[in-house]
Amino acid sequence: MRQWFESYVPAPGEPALAPVDTIMAALELVMRWNIFAFGDSYYRQLIGTAMGTSCAVWFANLYFGFHEKSKLLPRFKDLPARILFYARFVDDVFLIWLGECDLQWKALVLMFNDFGILKWECPKPKTTVDFLDLTLTVEGNKVVTKTYQKPENPYLYIPPHSAHPAGMINGIVFSLLRTYWRQNTKYSDFVHFSSLLFRRHCLQGWDQEVLRQVFSSALNKLFKNLEVPAPAPANAPEIDPRERLFLHMQYHPKDIPKDEIRQIYSDVCEELFARELNIKQFTIAYSRPTTIGSVVAKSKLFEVEGQEGTYIASADTRGKLRVWAYDTDEYLPKLEIQGLAGPIKDIAWDLEGKRLVFTGEGGTAGDASNSRVIQWDTGVRCGELQNHSRKKGSTCDFSPCRPMRIVTGGSDDATVYLHSGLLFSRTIGEHVAEKCHERGSVNKVRYNTNGTILCSVGTDGSVIFYEGKTMSLIKKVEKVHSSSVFGCAWNKSGEYVLTCGADGYARLLDGRAVVGGENDALGNVVHEWNVSEILLQQNQLGGGGGGNNEKPEKIPVGAMQLGCAFIKGDVPVSVGYNGQIVLLSLPSSLNLPFATRLDEPIIIHGHQAPISAMTFGAPGTNTIYTADTDGIIIEWNGSTGVANGHVVSSVDEDANLTGKVHNGAITSLAFHGDTLYSCGWDDCVRTTKEGRLCTKELKLESQPNAMARGGSLIVVMTVEGLLFIREDQIVSELVRLPYAATAVCLSKDDSMLFVGGDDCNIHVYSVEAAAGTSNPLTESHVIQGGHLKPVQSLSLSHDGTMLAAADVRDVCIYSTSDYSTIVSKGRWCFHTQRIGCLAWSPDDTVLASGGNDDDIFLWCIAKKMKRIHYRFAHRGGVTGLRFVGDASCPAVRKYSADRLEEELQAEAIAFCDDHSNVLLDGPKAELR
Repeated sequence: MRQWFESYVPAPGEPALAPVDTIMAALELVMRWNIFAFGDSYYRQLIGTAMGTSCAVWFANLYFGFHEKSKLLPRFKDLPARILFYARFVDDVFLIWLGECDLQWKALVLMFNDFGILKWECPKPKTTVDFLDLTLTVEGNKVVTKTYQKPENPYLYIPPHSAHPAGMINGIVFSLLRTYWRQNTKYSDFVHFSSLLFRRHCLQGWDQEVLRQVFSSALNKLFKNLEVPAPAPANAPEIDPRERLFLHMQYHPKDIPKDEIRQIYSDVCEELFARELNIKQFTIAYSRPTTIGSVVAKSKLFEVEGQEGTYIASADTRGKLRVWAYDTDEYLPKLEIQGLAGPIKDIAWDLEGKRLVFTGEGGTAGDASNSRVIQWDTGVRCGELQNHSRKKGSTCDFSPCRPMRIVTGGSDDATVYLHSGLLFSRTIGEHVAEKCHERGSVNKVRYNTNGTILCSVGTDGSVIFYEGKTMSLIKKVEKVHSSSVFGCAWNKSGEYVLTCGADGYARLLDGRAVVGGENDALGNVVHEWNVSEILLQQNQLGGGGGGNNEKPEKIPVGAMQLGCAFIKGDVPVSVGYNGQIVLLSLPSSLNLPFATRLDEPIIIHGHQAPISAMTFGAPGTNTIYTADTDGIIIEWNGSTGVANGHVVSSVDEDANLTGKVHNGAITSLAFHGDTLYSCGWDDCVRTTKEGRLCTKELKLESQPNAMARGGSLIVVMTVEGLLFIREDQIVSELVRLPYAATAVCLSKDDSMLFVGGDDCNIHVYSVEAAAGTSNPLTESHVIQGGHLKPVQSLSLSHDGTMLAAADVRDVCIYSTSDYSTIVSKGRWCFHTQRIGCLAWSPDDTVLASGGNDDDIFLWCIAKKMKRIHYRFAHRGGVTGLRFVGDASCPAVRKYSADRLEEELQAEAIAFCDDHSNVLLDGPKAELR
């Protein structure tokens, strides 16, 4: 470089260079100290031209240009017959070589690579080569050029609806046609690429007639300029920047046009501004409007220290790790990787929100690990963590202060490893207390808020406190719980530790430690909660006071507390094996200032398995019952969406907190009078009265699949036939059918029964009113030919005049007076999987259907061609669907068929396989 600068002679009128020593010092500073960021790490470039700097391109040009001038070209200057043409654009060289690829060609290739560390790829000369955006071909004694377009070019031309100025398409087409004209030697190639340009714009949505006018105008302008070149623009007089006025604005197609703005300025402001402000030129400057990408790119993981982020990391038993945004309705994923070969058991963020550490079970391969630390957004590893015994880890945590440290706990070796340094290598020393637990698994490790104290709990029931930086032992508190301790959590101030264990207790410990001093109070139990007793008392109250109030001798099934945490307001929370979340209350006598006090514990109920059935409670109570495939039934408040509690079984003698009413999946629910009926795969029907207390069990001969309620009768559909129940008693024998029943529906007066079968027909039966009849059914009609697949759902309108039936695709409507078809197959046929539920609106004008395809449709009887489609309402399929309200209630809006397209005034509720619910709400039929 110095030789270049010292030999430079400026042309007449050009300014002289700056001092060479100054330029060289600046270049050395840039080239030797190029520091760049990758992820959350910073790197210094040691060799090569400084990437990303403004001087990189011309520095590279001069760098190799010195080699060309001093060695490469002088070596071949005496051989003009070999190199006919030579040109270079940065790192792309084009030359025309005459003759064979002999020793002189090999010498040329060697000289290209005989300069510094730069290596060139020199393919053998060919008659056709692609160089930049040209394809050059030797034809006879001339070189023919042609436009070259990469195969992966997406051709993202602006669409017609793009927010660009209307005249931009004219400029784009003209400039491209002019480029094609200059690049293509042959006219046929110019026509070819011009035709491709036209077709590609058509694919972007442009109207062909509009494009023809644009292309015609551009071609006329192009050929006119070829015949009569446009005159060079005259040199405009220089204007002082203070005499120029700019109006800068983002372009929008509906804004006031530029010509009108200029006319207004000319009429109103030009003379005044020229006289008072000496403004001689007015310029309107447009900028590109803000795009979705520029808005989305501004989102951050963690805004400032101490505030919550916008992403959550979660993992599953298959080793899949996902990072997803929780502040959007779609919960969009940011990262999804296969983290480990086995289950991931714990995850922790670093203090910056840039790294994730997770641990679990590794694979059997030699390079498989049980713990990894990665960058949160790319999944790239940023350290190597020590494997635990048998490659089974159980817990991990990041220190909340610098220098960053990672601790991991083993699932089988009862050890805790400390990792520190740039690559988080294992720290070994006499002061590192790795094996303080006596046996089993280290179930949880957690740092306090400032990182000074580390706490670990394990299978031995002990709680151990370490010094946060060195992991030296401070104190070991034994037998805090009578069995395994599964979780621990620090409060916001880092002074108290909450633990929970398999004994059904949650305990609050004093976590205030003095490093190097006396710690007699450290680990003392400040308060304890018998969570299993709290849950038992709640079940007894919910069940109407059933059962005894004596404390059970052994820990109830499902009472183990698996996790704990402090939520907003430093409220302690414990999560049990049965999935119930308990917000714990602290007595005022403790005088603990940190926690928001609750008057009594709050229990949050919910499903952990897919919801398989749903029904409404007694009219006016606004109660909803749902059941899942684990055999659990939950009562909900339909107004607030909050669960009132589990339905408790009194059939079991031992105390049980699992919440299971059936010993298998529940297939159907029905509510009649004051009784809730449920049937499941344990081949029984159970009845629930007196609040949420299941008191009676009816054994069946075969597995029940569905139930339907009439006026006083309930029909149960089993795999072998039908039977009837009235007032908690089975009032008929099992009625065996010549086909397999797939759906049932009973009229309100118990007179008519509709049964869908695997023969694709709907069988209509009259039901005898007398109780105790062995076979109360008499077949009166068969609806044939209405379906191509077995009927999966049946529903009678509220007035009993219409019957809705659905299979795996079609929804059909029949008249119950003569069984004629109101809506035939092929009309409402937009479901793609089994339609599991149907529901009529209160005034019988709208029918809702839900299927295993995750979708909900609303159909209008008066306007059969109209429908409203809710896509992806529930992942896993819709299993229950009901409208809320009563047709006689004035608070419920009427359904207007005339306005179904623009306003569906409805409220409906659906419970589905994804353990969640969705409420459809008017006036725009939005999902809520």
